[in-house]
Amino acid sequence: MDIKREKEEYKALLKSELERITAELKKLGAEKILLFGSYAGGREDLFTDLDIIAILKSDLPFIERIGFIYRKIAPRVAADIMVYTPEEWETVKEKPFFKKAVAEGRVLFEEGKRWLEQAKEDLKWARMLAEQGGYHIACFLAQQVAEKAIKALLYAMGETIVLGHSVNVLAQKAAQYNEKIREKCEKWSILDGYYIPTRYPNGLPDSIPAKVYNREIATEAVDLAEDAVNTVEGIMNNFERES
Repeated sequence: MDIKREKEEYKALLKSELERITAELKKLGAEKILLFGSYAGGREDLFTDLDIIAILKSDLPFIERIGFIYRKIAPRVAADIMVYTPEEWETVKEKPFFKKAVAEGRVLFEEGKRWLEQAKEDLKWARMLAEQGGYHIACFLAQQVAEKAIKALLYAMGETIVLGHSVNVLAQKAAQYNEKIREKCEKWSILDGYYIPTRYPNGLPDSIPAKVYNREIATEAVDLAEDAVNTVEGIMNNFERES
């Protein structure tokens, strides 16, 4: 096999395996998942492995727990998965090795919560703008809120790289994880129409955004954004309870 092609295939396998392992660990009840080491640092060659720390509750002794995890997940790439209970983590996290892993690594599981938290905070301001006359800004912010909420779900489901700004495209991708998203795609996609025209004078014919958008339009946009946030939050909460 051509070495370049082999590298590209292994690079893709690393990404897909990280997403799969993350999802499997969450199903097993992981409270936190941390990626560290070479892959977290950007290395993606044939000698790269996945270094993962997972925090989850378990009654199994450490060695038995690790064996159970490897049998359950069966990694298809070289992977070093260390699994600690919350109590064990409290005793080791200040040791140099783990402090370095936390400092240089990337938290995977909690990433979704961060994006959802920001979406909820932005939603408050979008609602205020819709009520106080900043209609065009409220419409743009509503699109951003929905985008962040859907990205939160994708991160929570184990995606490690989530790109793009289209609510519709992101929702279509998220729909593979939950049918509720699929049902909402068409309705939420209206928000994509506010991504450009609400910001730039040349995005509208013979007028400017500040004069075109009104309270009714802004309120509808914010309502759609709120629906996206509430839907995603419900799915994420259910996922945690089922885990």
